[in-house]
Order: sequence, then structure tokens, then C-alpha cells
Amino acid sequence: MGAQVEILRGGRKDSAIPEDEIEAVLGEQFGFHFERNAEGHILRMRKRGLYEDLILVYDPPATLWAKDPDREALQLMIEIAGALRKGARVRNDEYKTYLTVDQTYVHPHDADHFKMDVDTSATPLRAVDWRAQLAKAPKVVLLLVLFYIAGRMLTAHL
Repeated sequence: MGAQVEILRGGRKDSAIPEDEIEAVLGEQFGFHFERNAEGHILRMRKRGLYEDLILVYDPPATLWAKDPDREALQLMIEIAGALRKGARVRNDEYKTYLTVDQTYVHPHDADHFKMDVDTSATPLRAVDWRAQLAKAPKVVLLLVLFYIAGRMLTAHL
């Protein structure tokens, strides 16, 4: 697991997770306790775990993050992301998104972090015109039927 794991929405700056949604989901559904600043805004959330407490830090307006969560905490973060609206997800600091505690993938918004070297000497792939291929299909089927009939006629006379 990455050193820092975050719950975010999408991956763009306009994908904020508002405080009222955080309070509703984490407070009411998951039983987190909130630590607030002098203005009353959320700073951190804490939930007691079997082995360790999970502390999530709110980085307004977009993410919640935890440092080195254990498996239990990571599973809880995945469940929280599922409860948040509009496609929230859990991503580690290697830009891999968690499907489960043991399974990750590269989200399309993070694909830029995984640009690969491309061998330009290779033959480029060509697009297949499926309509043209399907238009040829009746001719091919007719030929196959004719060969089948011819073969049957030859074997019948032998």
C-alpha cells in the first residue's frame, strides 16, 4: 500500500467533496468523530478500529486522506468512497485506485502518470472497416456452401 491513501472524486479540481456530505456519510453512517478548527470547519475525523484508530484528514475542497492505513482502515475507506455520491474512489500515492484491498487499477483521470515509451518502429495498427467486412460475408458464405455441396456430390459418386 502507498504511504498516503486518499478518498477523492474523479481526479479534477472541480470534484469537491463538501463538508455537509462528509458529515452525513462519515458521521451518521460510519460513526466518525470530528475535530474542527476555530471557525468550525472539519480538520480531521477519527474512528476507533480493532487494531488502530483511523484518522482521516480533510484537505478542502476535494480529498480525505490517511497516512499508512492498515488493511482494515483501507477497507473502511473503500466502503466510505462507495457511500459518497458522484463516483468517489480510493487512490494511493502511486496513482492506483483500489477496487478491493488487494486489487487496484489505473483510473482514466490518472493515466497521464503512467505514460509508456512507445516503439515507433513497429507497424501501426490499422482500423478495421467492419461494414466492408460484413458486406463481403454473404459472398464468403455462398462460396463455402458451394464447396460443401460440391464435396458432398463428389463423395456420393465414389
